[in-house]
Amino acid sequence: MKKALLILFTFIFSQAFAQDAYFFRNSKNAEYYDTGLAFPTAPSLLKQVNGDKLPVTSAVAVEGNALELSYTSMPNGQWKAVIITPGWGFQDLSVKKEITFMLRSEVALAANDLPDFSLEAQTGANVTAKQPLANYIKDLPAQQWVKVTIPLEALRKDAANANIDFQKIKGFNFEQGGTDGKPHTLYVDNITATGAQGVDPNQPLPELNNLKIKGYDSHIEITFDAPSATGYQAALYHINRQKDTVEVATTNLNHFMDFVGQDTTVQYAVRWLQNGRKSPYQLLKASTKTMTDQQLVEMVQEHTFRFFWDGAFATGVTAERRTVGQDPGNIVATGGSGWGFMAVPVGVKHQWISRAEGAQRVLNMLNFFRGAERFHGAWAHWIDINTGKAIPFSEKDNGADIVETALLAQGMIATSSYFDGSNATETMIRSRVKELLNTIEWKWFLNKGNSIFWHWSPDYGFAMNHTVHGFNEAMIVYVLAAAGEHGVGKVPYDKGWAMDGKMRNGQTFYNFKLPLGYDMGGSLFLSQYSFMVVDPNGLSDQYAKYDEQVINQTKINHAYCVANTSKGYSNLIWGLTASDIPGGYFASEPSSSGANDDGTIAPTAALGAMAYTPELSLPTLKKFYRELGPKIFKWYGFRDAFNTHKDWVAAGYLAIDEGPILVMLENYSSGLLWKLGMTSPYIQSGLKRLNIAWNKEKYDVITAATKPVERMTDARVFVNQNQQLLRIFTKEPIKRASVRAISMLGQSYALANLQQYNTYSTVRLGHLAAGIYFLQFETQDGKHANVKFMLK
Repeated sequence: MKKALLILFTFIFSQAFAQDAYFFRNSKNAEYYDTGLAFPTAPSLLKQVNGDKLPVTSAVAVEGNALELSYTSMPNGQWKAVIITPGWGFQDLSVKKEITFMLRSEVALAANDLPDFSLEAQTGANVTAKQPLANYIKDLPAQQWVKVTIPLEALRKDAANANIDFQKIKGFNFEQGGTDGKPHTLYVDNITATGAQGVDPNQPLPELNNLKIKGYDSHIEITFDAPSATGYQAALYHINRQKDTVEVATTNLNHFMDFVGQDTTVQYAVRWLQNGRKSPYQLLKASTKTMTDQQLVEMVQEHTFRFFWDGAFATGVTAERRTVGQDPGNIVATGGSGWGFMAVPVGVKHQWISRAEGAQRVLNMLNFFRGAERFHGAWAHWIDINTGKAIPFSEKDNGADIVETALLAQGMIATSSYFDGSNATETMIRSRVKELLNTIEWKWFLNKGNSIFWHWSPDYGFAMNHTVHGFNEAMIVYVLAAAGEHGVGKVPYDKGWAMDGKMRNGQTFYNFKLPLGYDMGGSLFLSQYSFMVVDPNGLSDQYAKYDEQVINQTKINHAYCVANTSKGYSNLIWGLTASDIPGGYFASEPSSSGANDDGTIAPTAALGAMAYTPELSLPTLKKFYRELGPKIFKWYGFRDAFNTHKDWVAAGYLAIDEGPILVMLENYSSGLLWKLGMTSPYIQSGLKRLNIAWNKEKYDVITAATKPVERMTDARVFVNQNQQLLRIFTKEPIKRASVRAISMLGQSYALANLQQYNTYSTVRLGHLAAGIYFLQFETQDGKHANVKFMLK
């Protein structure tokens, strides 16, 4: 990627600026407030639009538009309206004086008919004690805007609020108070926290530290160190030719992203704001420059990598979902952490992190899962980051999830292959992975039958009665189960997974034959999750050629979207899979009736297919970033999903959707994760036991564990690092043999054609760069040896 021009100047403008913290001023959307959420519980009612959003109106507003609260408060019911800081951030109210807002009703309302209010902390779990608005306002007259003032000092001193962190307040809540059973409508405008307690407004703030700027293809990023004190906001300004400043944004975070278009130069001013105080302006300047296709791919990867590196818990394990700047909660995503493991080799390869940092992160993650609660060796769908105990996914799903376990295990395998060094950390990684894999009791999950069961509960046993059968995302379960120390063999694969061949499809959709699975292919994650480290190219068995399966399933998904433009799809806006949707979560998929999709597109669908159909996925990546980027491309890359038809964008990111983007873009570019998986003896063992053929010419490598000597049945290899010589020993005399070295990226180097020698020969390595290689040694009569070696 191109380096951006970086110019830093510092100067002071004389204009004054006082900073208030606000929860609502105006909504950019004319129908609803994006960070306003409505939660009614029957029989009470609260008006919602576009899923769970609070409506806004411009017909009645102090300025611009106002929030509309239309509610009916019923006995045994409840409703709650959460008004969150724009950008889903949080506000420091620890030194604010008061919260004010404007309130209006078209009919007169008695004070006791008004709702209660509370403040919601960042975690979402801690909420201040509810108080009636009637404590702060008398009866509300009809058709008049009335200012409501709520002093904050009393709330902070209230013993009931002792567990509330007022430095991190996420939202202002209106909640059901009384239960009169009558419909009411309130209009609310300008919810603002103002003033400061005990702060000298004349004392300037320090400048932003470690201020950096970088231009990408179409956007510019500004980063800086987070402040040491609380209550700071950074403000960003564009500077025009007249040297006037135009405010662009404020943030509680330590970065800005600004989409300005390609080949554009922009000058900025930035400064801190806190309770009416401000720091001197600091000037920055950067340019965007049109990137090549490969640079664009790497840029998307780098941003997505941030989700797994910066967005992880302190132990490195992956949160189930993240919204930038918000507390991730306590849910560890087991399957999502599989991609957390796979992300590390990608980060090291691109030098976003060092190898030592990556290895330590992997070991920390392995230690977490080693200590987490397990059920016959398998992990739960969700795990509590604080206790390591299972978090129930549903009432009876409170124990083992064998599919999530397999998604996690494939990531562990990738890191075990990648970190093959002799230092203590990398040696321990391989030992930990081997231990964890060998203690998964795959046979237990057969429940004495021929199908692997998805769930097992210590309370309900196999009561969920959900077998893992194809074709779907879980093929990797049977591959790993066949390879393990408690391996299940081929019969369950044929009878359980393939259902004696019933998983075959064979029909044609949009002129593409679908070998396996649901009509029209289903959600695209079904063709992706099992092929993160298992390469479908050249992979085949009695049921299908798997490259044909994944490619055609992707093309059917694309063709369906092209045929249904009324939902907001197009040739470049496509990709139906499981993701967040307006109002919930759903596995969107093509269907003849069109009933299984609502216009929601998840970028993971098309981008996770990049290694299968780059001719379709790469133009879509460009469309998503260059045209839709201002709405859907943020700090962690592409938001989970969007719906152009409904003008909706998901608030955050899901681990199981971010992961395929990062990994499959890498497999498209270098095949790294496929190489790490396909050269693993563990995965090769599983494929072999299931009679699944793979590209042996490319991947038939068995690695040894010892250094400097690496052994295989009839061959030994010694590497003389000083003289860069490789010595080969065999038990039997060899007359002729070819010797090649294969790099980790699949590049092949001819080393020698040995015409005749007895049991010893020397090969020079001088033309090879330092790195890890696989030695391929093949005799004229077809015998071969494959040994890994390292050249320093």
